Order: sequence, then C-alpha cells, then structure tokens
Amino acid sequence: MPFTLFYSPGACSLSCHIALEESGLPYERRRFGSTDGGTESAEYRAINPRGRVPALRLEDGTLLTEAAAILGFIAEQVPDKKLMPAHGTLDYARAREWMGFLASSVHPAIRSVFRPDKYAEGDAAKEEVRARGRRWLATYYSDIEGRLTGQQYALGDAFSLVDAYLVVFHKWSARPLAQPAIPPMPAFDAVMSRVCARPAVAKILDFEAAGAKDR
Repeated sequence: MPFTLFYSPGACSLSCHIALEESGLPYERRRFGSTDGGTESAEYRAINPRGRVPALRLEDGTLLTEAAAILGFIAEQVPDKKLMPAHGTLDYARAREWMGFLASSVHPAIRSVFRPDKYAEGDAAKEEVRARGRRWLATYYSDIEGRLTGQQYALGDAFSLVDAYLVVFHKWSARPLAQPAIPPMPAFDAVMSRVCARPAVAKILDFEAAGAKDR
C-alpha cells in the first residue's frame, strides 16, 4: 500500500479518510482510539511525535501531518479526479482560504469548547474558556452559513475536498457541548446532506461510526 492513514474516529482525520476513499488510491488505515492506546500512547508518539491525527505515511516511510496539507497532497496524486481546483486559479485560492479558516479559526474554537483543560486549570477558568469558545463558534458558524448560502458545494457547483473537511465541522457542531452556540444552518445542512450522500463519504462515515463508541 502506498499510503497508511493514522486516524481516530470522529477526529479531523475523518476528512483525510474521506479524501483517500474519494481518490480511489490504495491505502491502509491504522486506528488510534482510546481503547487501543490513543494518540498520546508511546506507540503513536513513535509514529508522530506531535501525538495528533491525521498522519499519512508514504510508501518510502515519509510522514505527512496536518489535515489541510494531507488533503492537498491526496488531490494532487489524482488530478483527473479534480478533488481540488487547478493551481493558480481563484478557486484554488478560495480552497486554501477555506482550509486555513477551518484549521486556524474554527478548530481552535471547537477545542476550547471540547477541551478547555488544554487552556486553563480550575473549574471556573475552564468554564470561562468554554464560554468564550462558544461565542467564537457562534460567529464562525454564522460565517460558514453565509458562505454556503446559495451554494451546491463549498466552491460552487462541484464537490471538492473542502467539502470533505467541512464534514468534520458539521459533525462536531451537533455535539451537545457545541450546540448552545450553533445558529440555524439550513445552507450548511443542505450542502452536507448532498456531500454525505456521496458513496465514498457514506462508506467512511459508516466505517468510523462503527468504531466510534470508545471516543
């Protein structure tokens, strides 16, 4: 297998799992959930010292990390699939803009709601971090909804791996800790309904859901 994906069910590695399935490239996967050592385990730290997923190991042993980088790399292996827009186009810049926004703004806000212990100690301080995170989520998800209004997919009329990345954030928005902050999102919901009906996406969602009980 040319690629090995290291993933945890329901984490942002879901986007890369979808991307590999959409690409049609041969790959294998190794799960690191809480029942099998997790990403903090010595075994996984030996693979990726950062202790985070996703990570993609190439055939020569090279390790690639960070979802946005992995998504772009997978797309470039199968240009005929048009999983990302062509380099040099405005659509390509928009794709990078989307991915940067999700990785650098929305994901940290989500983390502060789900894992306030990463930022503070003591119950009162953790709740303040969570409250601030929810305020940011309300702003960011309103932004996402506005960008998707009137759209078939994130970049217009065609599916791209930006949509695969958005699946993660749509799933996270449904979690109870996030829900108090999430505004109505009819456009986001409609786009995700369309994306999740794709055979490759549905297959990976079912696969990860079957193993997500330990998270």
